Amino acid sequence: MENMGDPDIEELKEIVKRQGEVIEETNRMVHGMRRGQRWRFVWSMLWWAAVLLISAGAYYYYVQPYVEQIQKVYAGFQQQAQKAETIQGQITDWFKQITGGAGTTTPQ
Repeated sequence: MENMGDPDIEELKEIVKRQGEVIEETNRMVHGMRRGQRWRFVWSMLWWAAVLLISAGAYYYYVQPYVEQIQKVYAGFQQQAQKAETIQGQITDWFKQITGGAGTTTPQ
């Protein structure tokens, strides 16, 4: 008698074989997804590093000279304000000397 296998067993063997193929395909896909995820992470970090470096470079080469100019202008205004206060004090003292100090108030 020929070895005629049970049809149910043959069907189960075929199912197991297909499951093995599906498992292998799924495993390849999962590994590909993980590899893609790693590369996306690396490129994302490189992208943000480039953005930060370009921003810092743009600030130092383009913005900082203007900021320094504004700071110098502001310092000049402060010096002029101090000179104006000094002149105001001198004028007040001069009026005090002329009027004998009566009826004048000093700014505070």
